[in-house]
Amino acid sequence: MARLQGHVLGFGMLFCTLSLWVGSSVALQLVYNGTSHFGKPMFVSVFNTCTYVVCLLPSLFSSTLTWRSLTSVLPLSASVGLLWLGSACIFNMSLEYTSVATNTVISSSSSVFTFVFSLIICRDPFRWSSFVAAVLSLLGCSLVAAQAPQNVSKSAVTNSNFGDLLALVSAGMFALSSLLLR
Repeated sequence: MARLQGHVLGFGMLFCTLSLWVGSSVALQLVYNGTSHFGKPMFVSVFNTCTYVVCLLPSLFSSTLTWRSLTSVLPLSASVGLLWLGSACIFNMSLEYTSVATNTVISSSSSVFTFVFSLIICRDPFRWSSFVAAVLSLLGCSLVAAQAPQNVSKSAVTNSNFGDLLALVSAGMFALSSLLLR
């Protein structure tokens, strides 16, 4: 019974995460292409990243944090933070050039990049199960991306190869930043 409750909780949290991710992308696309035409993806990315930092401030003042541990973590934090900020900016910029549906599917290909980067950079051992999962993920993303939604209204964002490329670059950068966090 406890295992079933864990599965239900896990799927519920996954549903909430996906809803927030897609919902924020839709909201951001409305901000960019709605009546306001606020085309500033860098501002939105910096603002969002700063709100993450605010959530981390209480740990900065904890008694377990020492100057030595802080100086050892800062270089990695700076590089991961800049990479994350760049990938978030490129992700947000891609929403100006492609639909949320296509953007979400292409962004899901980050697991393939994570697999490849873990083999190359971290020298992780090759596992067939990981390879099959990465290939299936890539195949699924490719199939859905090939069936990109048709623009049904004049106000809809036109899907473009440039927007798809930005989403793909963003997925690779997100994968690299998550790999650096290991």
